[in-house]
Amino acid sequence: MNRKIKVFAVTAMLTICMAVPAFAAETKKEYRAEKSEINAQIKELTEQVSAAREANKTAAQTYREIAQTRRETGELPVDKEVWKKEREIHSEISGTQRPEGDAQTVKDLRAASRAAADAGEYDDALDGLKKIVELKKAQLEAAQKTAAIWEQINALLGQ
Repeated sequence: MNRKIKVFAVTAMLTICMAVPAFAAETKKEYRAEKSEINAQIKELTEQVSAAREANKTAAQTYREIAQTRRETGELPVDKEVWKKEREIHSEISGTQRPEGDAQTVKDLRAASRAAADAGEYDDALDGLKKIVELKKAQLEAAQKTAAIWEQINALLGQ
């Protein structure tokens, strides 16, 4: 009876060990395969962030023109109440941007990832690339929030 319990316990432990897949990138080949997928995702996110930022620049143009007119002539081409409301909404934009020094930059993360890969620490290198993806997603979200604010401002202007 005691022997059967030991055999059962060993069998159960082997089953558990075999059920857990090895997630670690143990070879350079595995690392490169995962790296190419993550880099494609980073590239796609970078393009989306760039497009969102360009759209925000275009949306901000009307606001800048009105502010420039006010500085040059001292008169507003829009109602003062509308301008006050626009200024309140515009102040929300700084809240969507990430605080300085809050997170590492993409450049720093990429350099750390390369250094880890050169040292043969492929898991650490992949973790660095995954952090870049998360950072890019946060940048995209911030750009989308800013776009929503510019839409509100332009709606007030009737644009």
